[in-house]
Amino acid sequence: MRGVMYDLKNIGQRTLGAHAVLHRQPRGQHLRWRADQVATAYDLHARHLDERHHGAGPVHEQRRLNINGPVRAVLRGMPTVVGLVVGSFAESNEAVHALADEAADRKATRWWKLDGFATQAGAKATFKQQIMRHWSCGFWRAWAKFMRTRAARVHTPPGHLLGGSARLASPDRDRDEERTQPITSGSIDDFISGVRAYMQG
Repeated sequence: MRGVMYDLKNIGQRTLGAHAVLHRQPRGQHLRWRADQVATAYDLHARHLDERHHGAGPVHEQRRLNINGPVRAVLRGMPTVVGLVVGSFAESNEAVHALADEAADRKATRWWKLDGFATQAGAKATFKQQIMRHWSCGFWRAWAKFMRTRAARVHTPPGHLLGGSARLASPDRDRDEERTQPITSGSIDDFISGVRAYMQG
């Protein structure tokens, strides 16, 4: 975990590309598809910052001339950002499970004897189960909160609810939609606090 940058992403009703992948590809591919976009998005944002603040030129020119602005240079000097992706039904990608595994392993290394476990492997398995239960509850609470906001907008076209192409009638409602995505600050806090608790033991 240390030295690695993570970005928590959610596949909600508006992530249309992910839903298309979900219906066409093997199980879990929609999570990998979203995770693969994270590093690319960071690189694009760095290029935009170089264009805006450092005169690096338009993004397409930066790419054509292989211009590496100062912001992008700093980004490229860091470890690649890893996408932690959670789906609409609390399913998660490999990176989430790998992080839980690392956190459980670290706690087991420190505490398996003091907590009365017969083996370190047994302690790790128990701790990982606790971590995933804690995180899953946080993700499900966030999803439940999101679904409750839907009750106040029953007039929303069904196509929009299902991730279709239908648009909301008002731009203000569209902005509201962005603010009510399933992953909320509360669930992110649950996620981060869980990682810290197990990494610190």
